[in-house]
Amino acid sequence: VLLDAEQRVYLGEESRIDVSGSWIDRPFEDTQVKLQLNSVELRDEHGQKGGVLQGETIYVNPLEGSNIGDISGALAYEEKSAQERSTYGGEIIMSATGGDIIQREVAEIDFSGGGVDYQDGTLKVTQLRSGDKVYDISDAPDHIHYDEAVTITKQVSGYVEGDDAGSLKLTARGLVLDGTMDGAATQGPYQKETAEPVNELGNQTLRGVKVAEKGTLLIGENVRTASSSDPDYVVDEVVIADKVSPLPSDFTPESDLKKVTGTGGSGSHSPYVSKYEDAEGLLYKSTISADTLNAAGLGTIQIATNTQLIIEQDAEILMGSNSKFQAISRR
Repeated sequence: VLLDAEQRVYLGEESRIDVSGSWIDRPFEDTQVKLQLNSVELRDEHGQKGGVLQGETIYVNPLEGSNIGDISGALAYEEKSAQERSTYGGEIIMSATGGDIIQREVAEIDFSGGGVDYQDGTLKVTQLRSGDKVYDISDAPDHIHYDEAVTITKQVSGYVEGDDAGSLKLTARGLVLDGTMDGAATQGPYQKETAEPVNELGNQTLRGVKVAEKGTLLIGENVRTASSSDPDYVVDEVVIADKVSPLPSDFTPESDLKKVTGTGGSGSHSPYVSKYEDAEGLLYKSTISADTLNAAGLGTIQIATNTQLIIEQDAEILMGSNSKFQAISRR
């Protein structure tokens, strides 16, 4: 979604922009991995060449993998419908390079990730027999001789697998974010790795265990011009506070943000005006609630300003593990 204006992008109360990923139901059987082990797949399994697995079609649970053979090609290939590809969060870009972006109370911006709810079902799994011992192929030793390969069907319990959230990019001199953002990603019970695992040879061994990436919020953009070597991040000034008072109820889409008084400020001074100025007058000051950022479930926050970025002492930004907060200011 692209909203591009010169002076103002305005999201009214109870408005909603939704590029969130879909949630869909799929049978557990859709996760089934099936492949034939030929010389290519067994190229590093010298003890299995010429054995019962040579030319054998095996069945694998992608969450458990196979301890014998290279199954990375089968894991990488997963046929998906258009609906199944819609589970990822999308991208929202808002730009008002000459003015402001205003999101009123109860307005929602949703770029969260969706996912798949795999239902209870059955799954085929190859087992290997060596003498009187039987192994699932997921943990079968790769150095012993096997007498027989058989396929069994197991009852399996369903689970959810979340997909990545999207991104929100805001570029304007001033910002008011009185509504909510949702850039969260759901983590299923098996999603614990930062990437799908590979073995020492670099071959993928499992599928469906990578964590879903949380959303990205980008405030400001470097728009260099030919007339200046200095970066222009467009955004004038940002303050992150613990809590922020919303715009007054009589504020309209045509109201001048810099003339608003008495909201989060004192006297006649507008809380939306910076102490800094340029040739055109005083700059904007954008105060963003830490509570709003924390509630959005973000994985990356990047803020760039042309003057300063202040994080007030009582403002606490909580983003969780493997998250990134980056601030860039010119003063």
